[in-house]
Amino acid sequence: MPYATRTKKRLYSQVLVGTTLIVLLLIAPLAGSTAETQQQTPNLLLNPGFEDGFSERGAGEVVVANGWFPWWVQGTPDQTEVGYLRRPEYKPELGPLFGYRRIHGGEYAQKYFTTYSTHVGGFYQQVTVRPGYRVTFSIWVQVWSSSGNDPDRVKDDGDYKVSVGIDPTGDVDGSDPGVIWSPPAKADNQWVQIQVTTVAQASTVTVFTRGAPLYRVKHNDSYWDDASVVALPPPPPTPTHPTPSATPTPTLTPWPTFTPTPVTGTVCALVFEDHNGNGVQDPADGRLAGALITLSSQGGVVAEYMTNGFDEPYCFQRLPPGQYFVSEVNPGGYRSTTHDDWAVSVVDIDRIHVTFGDYLPGEATPTPRPTPTPLPPPPSTLSSLWEALYSASGVILLLLAVMLVIMLRMMTASPKESKE
Repeated sequence: MPYATRTKKRLYSQVLVGTTLIVLLLIAPLAGSTAETQQQTPNLLLNPGFEDGFSERGAGEVVVANGWFPWWVQGTPDQTEVGYLRRPEYKPELGPLFGYRRIHGGEYAQKYFTTYSTHVGGFYQQVTVRPGYRVTFSIWVQVWSSSGNDPDRVKDDGDYKVSVGIDPTGDVDGSDPGVIWSPPAKADNQWVQIQVTTVAQASTVTVFTRGAPLYRVKHNDSYWDDASVVALPPPPPTPTHPTPSATPTPTLTPWPTFTPTPVTGTVCALVFEDHNGNGVQDPADGRLAGALITLSSQGGVVAEYMTNGFDEPYCFQRLPPGQYFVSEVNPGGYRSTTHDDWAVSVVDIDRIHVTFGDYLPGEATPTPRPTPTPLPPPPSTLSSLWEALYSASGVILLLLAVMLVIMLRMMTASPKESKE
């Protein structure tokens, strides 16, 4: 190969190597910037995986992960006595001790539950953020709601639904209407990740978990693990560019405020006349007029309705999610055959039906018609003759005795006496 050709190839190789080094040096800072961008959303929670210990919160039955705090809706004494709105029992779920079926990650999870009763509650944590930032709270949850004891099966579940919420102002009341909640979800014996997003309105927001079983089954348990809170700044405003005078200058589009889709429920009530007093609406038990139905919440009376016996069941509609109480005042003179007060949890768009039974004391009840007793058959002629003979038996015996004496005397008389 000529010397000039070899020199040109060597020069090209040196230029290629040098160019490659320069490109690598230029993109290295960009690669570092990309790595930093991928880590731009740190988890703002304390103890998000529940691996940093647990402690009692006022009672031995309330043991909550460090950094978190319990909350629940407390029912009235009458409600809790019959198993509604009781305080949940909080415990750590220990993977090494109980097996890892209820652990999503690590060694521990937070558990809370009630037995043969319902509850509305969970736990919360306050987080420091910048106002206007878009905050997302997510967590993994699993539910075991069952009337049986087999942990691998769900038998006659209590319709246990779970959700997560954010109070954008930092309030710590989980029942406050300002909390933004995710749609209620079912997580029976499976891990489900639920989340909610809103815009912070203060320098502190509060994130909540919520469990709300509807029915009082034996096991109403929920398990929570691997939580996360991230906050993202609003996107920068769209820059404007000079345009010809004939074209109007575009205006800046403000960052939209998150408005949750309202979720409302319906509670329907019916009063029937319980003729036989068995507490069940039988086919013959019609609707009863004159009963006062009251729907109330923690804040007081929501609505009232007087039954007319024709338009029931009557439905209270467009109710925000929450805990409600349905009560009945009997018509004059009637007494109840069912409970007069019921607690219901509106956590979905489903309809909830409540039925009351009343009866009127002294109301005539059908008396079974007695079975007629057959009359004795008329006496026969033979039996009548026998009774007549029996009545005259004394006279007949006397006549027979006289005849017998006469016959004996005739038989024993001598021949001489006979001739004479």
